Amino acid sequence: MEPGDNVIDLARERRRRGPRFDGGLMDILEVSRDLVCLCRAGAITAINGAGARMLGADTTEELVGRRMDEFLVPEYGSMLKLFLSGMASEDKAVPTRIQALDKTAKAVEMQVFRAREIAPDATVVVCRELAVEVAAAERLHETDLCFRLLVDNGMNLACQIHDGVVRYVNRAGVALWRASGPDQVVGRPFAELVQLPDGLSLDADTLRALAEDGRPVPFMLLGVDKVPIRVQARFTLVPLSQGLEVMVEAVAVS
Repeated sequence: MEPGDNVIDLARERRRRGPRFDGGLMDILEVSRDLVCLCRAGAITAINGAGARMLGADTTEELVGRRMDEFLVPEYGSMLKLFLSGMASEDKAVPTRIQALDKTAKAVEMQVFRAREIAPDATVVVCRELAVEVAAAERLHETDLCFRLLVDNGMNLACQIHDGVVRYVNRAGVALWRASGPDQVVGRPFAELVQLPDGLSLDADTLRALAEDGRPVPFMLLGVDKVPIRVQARFTLVPLSQGLEVMVEAVAVS
């Protein structure tokens, strides 16, 4: 939200709306296309029509007295604390999501300003709904984050190999390789971390063949302590325009 994006030309609005427009607080709120509301101790005391529509209310009166944090989706806990503590985000807008009365979620940029001239616990909240393509990008980012958390915390080893070199390993993989951290595995050739029968090599053709087969296979990893680890592994080919990328999932077997 750029500083000049929400500037209101009072003279122009007075000409457009006529003598009833006096430039008072509520008139100014109604001119804005963004949600603008005044809160006391986190509760809404005044809100404009655009804000009522954004929150799914038929009238502004429906929202007066409701806590603003009711309309923030639960996963944005830091934003809840912002409202409850009266902290401000005057320096920049914060991307977040609000949930309307009909439970639909909207991606917005939110900015909160202290309003001590009104009351010690007063804040002014401004929300601008993000464009559809920006909201879609936000949802995609959230989906990617969820998948990353799922893989990071998975119970089986998961690692990414690009052109024979380990680029990523999850926590279970670090533990299975008996490493103190991912830095002992990431960046190393995958061939150094496995034990193959004499005469066999783990080159690009072998990795591709394992991935194209797609079935789980018995495999032997080699821990950083040089102790072999028997696993059941599955190799999956990642389609790329350049290079060979393979994802490996493995679980220890007795």
